[in-house]
Amino acid sequence: MITDISAFSSSKLEIGSAVKVPSATVLFVDMRSSTRRAYELGAAKTYITMHSLLPALAHIVAEQNGYIVGFRGDGLFAVFGIDSNGNPSIGAKAVGTACQAGCYMVEAVEAAVNPILEAFDIPGDVAVGVGVDAGEIVITKIGLQGMWEITAYGDAVNRAAKLCSKGSGQVIVSTEAQTNIGTSKNGKLKISKYIPFDDNLFGQVVTSDASLLPAKMSLLG
Repeated sequence: MITDISAFSSSKLEIGSAVKVPSATVLFVDMRSSTRRAYELGAAKTYITMHSLLPALAHIVAEQNGYIVGFRGDGLFAVFGIDSNGNPSIGAKAVGTACQAGCYMVEAVEAAVNPILEAFDIPGDVAVGVGVDAGEIVITKIGLQGMWEITAYGDAVNRAAKLCSKGSGQVIVSTEAQTNIGTSKNGKLKISKYIPFDDNLFGQVVTSDASLLPAKMSLLG
């Protein structure tokens, strides 16, 4: 979690205070068609779905040295490229690592999460979208005494969230961040398609030749 970084711990941040991070990579991942799915399945099966999906996504963030900022809706919001002291690390490596994490998430949902759901007699048709962007962010503690959260704001956060909503079973990186994508430590990342959206947002689909499975399949069980 982002609060594992000492500079962003709840004991260091006061409500209303903020820490600026000049450069970080932001990843959003969210389930597609979750409202319809919850309506059709009911509360009990939705609960099982979330407890199958979210731990797998969170595990991948941790494995790729990212930090979860929070769980949002039916997914999560994470940052990469910040070291254990809260300082920016190498930008190209961070963007590549975040995109690789996104590719792992898409693969894990298809290869691990959906089979788990089917074992519980729940339709294994879950799909996620992933958005990645990079830029300056601000980490802040917001809320009231006794009811607060530590979160992040910035253009990169907004763009990553929008890109996340644009695809299904895809990782979409902003064109700005794509110029620094580099390669991940586990394989080559490929830019396969350029997508202009109708709100002046531009992104490109990322694929990877590195596989999460079978080596790490057991870690998702």
